[in-house]
Amino acid sequence: RSYYGQQLYLNGRYDEGIEQMQLGIENGLASSPFYFNLLAAEMHAGRQDDAEETFVEALRVFPRSVFLRTAHAAFLKRLGNSADADSEYQKALEINPRQAKSWQLAHDEGLERLSQVSNTDPNFVEPMDLIPGDGALVLMNFQRK
Repeated sequence: RSYYGQQLYLNGRYDEGIEQMQLGIENGLASSPFYFNLLAAEMHAGRQDDAEETFVEALRVFPRSVFLRTAHAAFLKRLGNSADADSEYQKALEINPRQAKSWQLAHDEGLERLSQVSNTDPNFVEPMDLIPGDGALVLMNFQRK
C-alpha cells in the first residue's frame, strides 16, 4: 500500500495516494522521506491543515531531522508565517548548521541552486551529501509538480 500510495501521488492522484501512504505509516513504514511524500501529497491536494498535522507527527517521530525541520520552515514561510518558520529553521541550525543551510536553500530555491552555491561556499553541502540520502529525490519530485 505504501509504495502504491507513492505511485498515486507521483501520478497526481493525491487524495488516493494520501490514504494509502497513511496506511503505510500506520503499519510501520515511517522514514523521514516517506513522511515528506505524504506531506507533499497533502500540500499538492490543498490540504494545508492536514499537512501541518503531519509535520507535527513527523517531527515528534524524528525530532532531529534537519530535512523535516527545514521542510516545515519552508512550508510555514509559504503560508506567510515567517516567525514560526524562523523558529523551525533555528532548531535545524542547532542540530547541524551545514545541513540546515543546505536543505533550506534546496527547499526555497531548488537543488540546482544548492549545487551552484555548494561549489563555491564551504558552508553548504553538495546535494549528494544531504542527509537523508533519498531526501533530495523526494524534494525533487515535490518541486517538479
